[in-house]
Amino acid sequence: MLNDIKVGIKLIGSIVIVALLATAIILYGAKVRHDYINKVDSVHRKYEAGILEIGNMKANLEKMRGDIYRYINVPADRQKMAQSINEIMSSVTKSMQTYKDGNIDAEEKKIIAEFDAAWPDMQRGYKAVMKAADEGKNDEVKSLLDAGNYVFAARVKTFAAISNLNSVSNNDADIKEAISKSAGFSGAMLIISGIAIAVIIGLVIVMTLSITQPLKKGVLMMEELKRGHLSRRLGIKRKDEIGLLANAMDEFAEHLQQNVISNMQQISEGNINIEPAIIDDSDEIGPALKKMVETIKNLVNEVNMLTGTAMDGKLDVRGNAGKFNGAYQDIVTGVNKTIDAMVGPINEASEALEKIAGKDMTARMMGAYQGDFAKIKESLNLAVENLDKALHQVAIGADQVASASVQVSTGGQSLSQGASEQASSLEEVSSSLQEMSSMTKQNALNAREAKGVADQARGSADKGVESMNRMSLAINQIKTSSDATAKIVKTIDEIAFQTNLLALNAAVEAARAGDAGKGFAVVAEEVRNLAMRSAEAAKNTANLIEEAVKNSDNGVHINAEVLKNFQEITERTNKVSQVVAEIAAASEQQDQGISQVNKAVEQMNQLTQQNAANAEESASAAQEMSSQSEEMRSMVAGFKLTASGDFNQNLRSGGPSGHRLQNTGMPGGSSGASGFQPDPRKVIPLDDRDHEVLETF
Repeated sequence: MLNDIKVGIKLIGSIVIVALLATAIILYGAKVRHDYINKVDSVHRKYEAGILEIGNMKANLEKMRGDIYRYINVPADRQKMAQSINEIMSSVTKSMQTYKDGNIDAEEKKIIAEFDAAWPDMQRGYKAVMKAADEGKNDEVKSLLDAGNYVFAARVKTFAAISNLNSVSNNDADIKEAISKSAGFSGAMLIISGIAIAVIIGLVIVMTLSITQPLKKGVLMMEELKRGHLSRRLGIKRKDEIGLLANAMDEFAEHLQQNVISNMQQISEGNINIEPAIIDDSDEIGPALKKMVETIKNLVNEVNMLTGTAMDGKLDVRGNAGKFNGAYQDIVTGVNKTIDAMVGPINEASEALEKIAGKDMTARMMGAYQGDFAKIKESLNLAVENLDKALHQVAIGADQVASASVQVSTGGQSLSQGASEQASSLEEVSSSLQEMSSMTKQNALNAREAKGVADQARGSADKGVESMNRMSLAINQIKTSSDATAKIVKTIDEIAFQTNLLALNAAVEAARAGDAGKGFAVVAEEVRNLAMRSAEAAKNTANLIEEAVKNSDNGVHINAEVLKNFQEITERTNKVSQVVAEIAAASEQQDQGISQVNKAVEQMNQLTQQNAANAEESASAAQEMSSQSEEMRSMVAGFKLTASGDFNQNLRSGGPSGHRLQNTGMPGGSSGASGFQPDPRKVIPLDDRDHEVLETF
């Protein structure tokens, strides 16, 4: 039931209970004092002046004892207390002299002698105590009042002498009755004070434990949250502010574990078909997760659209980079630039091949490209240049065919053998190119997979940054709550201080009450000790709260460091994603280039085998070469070559080209060797259309 009461109500209730107990004790003590004074007054009125003087001395000594403690502890009243103490000293001395002048017996004289020996020492000691207090020598004050010091001994002897005189003088039944009643009142006061002290101590212990124990559990849970351990729960079933705070912390940890962390794990595993829960309009975690999932979905759809259209041969389609921000926008922009980089050289190569198909051998790729595109450009230009040179040589050879036809039959066998060797070499080259193509495709596949992993890592890092921002806000809120609790504990400490002052004032009043206030003075001292213990407990509680605040600050600093690390991970992941994208694009371009070269080698192999077959038949076709040479000249004249205008004009007019094969060592002046012996391995065929054009020769 106590745990369901608000902390403020419990604190106010405790203060009210303490105040009521203190009021009851004070009222009862006042009644005891009043009854005792009335009884003493009646006895004094009944008996002689000697007994009255003894009572006055005893009361004055008790009052002086209280005044000296008030003089020590209340500097503002020192002047007043000094005057009171001096007046009491004079009054006690005067009363003792009056008592001596009365009718006293031998026993009383002996007791008076003991008083006369101790009383001057007590006066001198009290004056020394007041002087030390004025000079701020608290240790000396304590030393003078401690047992074993001459001041303490003189005070004991003085009080003993007065008590002995009182015992000798008070033999009447009324006096004994007054003393008996006083003792009864004192016993009752002790019992009531003991009960009140027990209640106050129990109340303080219960209040302290009801605050410190759940706070310790909360500190332990915050330390677990700081380490990323989200499974710990407080499980405090209370309805006060501490219970509400504990329930809020449990719900916060549960939300982080069941919603935020679960969604982050699914996204890290590639599952983006999730719907993060949004608690209310002020929720920031849910909308952030939902926006992140939608952004990743849009990015995946955009990339899938680009890859699909590229696979369908629609290279004019581009991704909408304006739909994204930051690194996501860079990814779409990078894919667009990759497609642009691929389309440029492909279009120029297509235009060059169309010109070549139109028999324009001056066509070249002129664009500035890098990497595999530069290799494709060089290969195509080299192929066209070789073809141009070959046609040029064919034109020259056409002039020499007539004179070289005799040698064709002789060289046919050599040409056939060389073609066979070339075909074997081309088969080996084709096999190597196929292997290289397979490895290039695998590299491209691995690069795309690495890019996907890098994108997932970047997404996870972004989620980590958002989550750490939320956690930092929660820790700051907990720190604010701890500061508020510290203020409450400070209020408890101030109450303990006020209770201490009340106990001090009660001790002063007890001193004024004389013997009747002895018991009350003991109770006041106990209340003061209790107040000091309450202040100590409040101080310990404040230290615990301060430690909790420090831990919260430490959690904020560690959270900032983790947030910085997540940001660095995000930056490096973006860089890795860009590099992997470039590698993937380069691998795909390399695969395309190798595929084209592989096709060219296969065509060369087919052409070489065909040449070998033709070489075997060249002997029988030697007679036809002469008639075909003129036809060949006419065909070559239809091409636009890079040779000079005179050369092309000679081809069209049928005149000499300026280059002839020399016939040496052969009868009839025929050529002994041909000046044109092209190496088939250097002739790189282009595509099927170019192959068909060559076959028309």
